[in-house]
Parts: sequence; structure tokens; C-alpha cells
Amino acid sequence: MGTGSRGLVRFCALFWVLFCMNSLAILEAHPFLKNDRISFYGDSNTDWGTYHKLIQDYFHQFDRSSNLQVFNEGMAGDCISAGYYWRLDERVFPKKPNVMFIMFGINDLNWGRDLSKKNTDLFYQHLEMTIRKAFESGVRDVFVLSYPATDYPLAGANPELCSKIPEVSEGNDSPLQRLGDESIARASMICSKEGRCAKGIDIERPMRKILQESRPQGLRFHENDGVHLTATGNALVAELILKGLGEPAEQVEKFLKNHSN
Repeated sequence: MGTGSRGLVRFCALFWVLFCMNSLAILEAHPFLKNDRISFYGDSNTDWGTYHKLIQDYFHQFDRSSNLQVFNEGMAGDCISAGYYWRLDERVFPKKPNVMFIMFGINDLNWGRDLSKKNTDLFYQHLEMTIRKAFESGVRDVFVLSYPATDYPLAGANPELCSKIPEVSEGNDSPLQRLGDESIARASMICSKEGRCAKGIDIERPMRKILQESRPQGLRFHENDGVHLTATGNALVAELILKGLGEPAEQVEKFLKNHSN
């Protein structure tokens, strides 16, 4: 083989390596594929929320996932241990989702009134069981989300129910943040038979920072109870999930700004 031929072979080999690396990077940045069926599994903030619809609209606008179907699998008042025993098999998996987002926490801690090790261990146990069942049911990608940061309750909120809300998410070592951090760490160690491991997106920590920065301006992202999200809060959660998926920050922020007008 001549020098020119060897050079051409090396060039083609280098081109192929770079092409493959670029393709893998795109796949990693954009987990949704054509015709994907995406399940958002959670409690009232999912049930009553619009963050998943915003995510669906975002990907439809940028044509990265044509025919993307999103299923709202939230249920008000639910916790992950209760939902495991009937909702997954009866409501979630019969729709054959390819991708699943899991977001629980506040009800599982009884709105901050039960922080016992027994209770948090029960949460982790059922989270791990849920992820394994998802992979066994054909889900390709599982994302575990830390729960949205809470805020101080306002007048009109149930004083008994909301008595611990100020502390449950106040600070990076708060009970709700610890629950989210540990959940993400545990999820990353659970993989499908194809070797695809569950992933985590921490939305609580960056959301808390934004809440703290917004308080002097009187901006609010929650209803009076400090837990349930307003339309602005849903947009913020959608923003943090999209950025957590690797979407360009400027593009995400511009989309949500235009979407709110």
C-alpha cells in the first residue's frame, strides 16, 4: 500500500471515530427517540402540573422527537410505596412507556412530619423496586428527579399540615434534599439487562437557589401551602429538567419566555 493510500485510510478511520463520538454525544444529550412514549410518575405536583406538557411542547417545537407521547401518571396524595403495589401495573406500564421520570418525596416524608430512618428506608426500598420493575417492563431510560424545593407557607395554608414545610427543604442538607441526593445515588447503581443505568436530575438544589434569590423581589413559585407549584413554578421545573437533560440553556430559557407570553 502506498503512502497516499495509507494516509487516506488513516483519514477515513479518524473521520469514522469522530463521527461515532459525535453521534454518541448527540444520543447522550437528547435521550428521546422518534415515537417515544414518556411517563411522568409522581404525586399531585405531577398530577396537577404542566411541567411535563411544557417539556413535550419544547421537543415538538425543535423537532427532536416527532410523535412524542407524554403520559401524566401523577396522583394527588400518593407516595412511592403506595403506588408501587397497584398504579405501576394497572396504569403506568400498560401504556408501554420507553422513558420514565420519577418524582416523589414530600408525601413520603408526610410533609416533613415523619423523618424517621424507618420511613426514609421504606422510600428508598420502593424507589429501587420501582426502577427495577420499570426496566423489567421494557422501559429504556429511567430518570429520578429530586423533589422541587418548597417555600414558606402563606396565610390561608393549613397550619397543621404545613407546620414543617419551612424546614423540610431549607438548605442543602435539608431532609428533602438528602432524600433526593440519596435517591439519585442509589438509582445510578440500578441498570437494565442491556446495561442502561437509571439517571438522576437534581432540580431541588438549583430551584432553592432561585427561590432564595427571588424572595426580595416578591416572586413566588408555589401556592400558599409552599408545596404545590404555580404556573411559574411548573415552568421553572420544566426548565431545570430540560437543562438537566443537556438542552442548551439559552434555547430553553427563550422557549419558556415565549411560551409564557
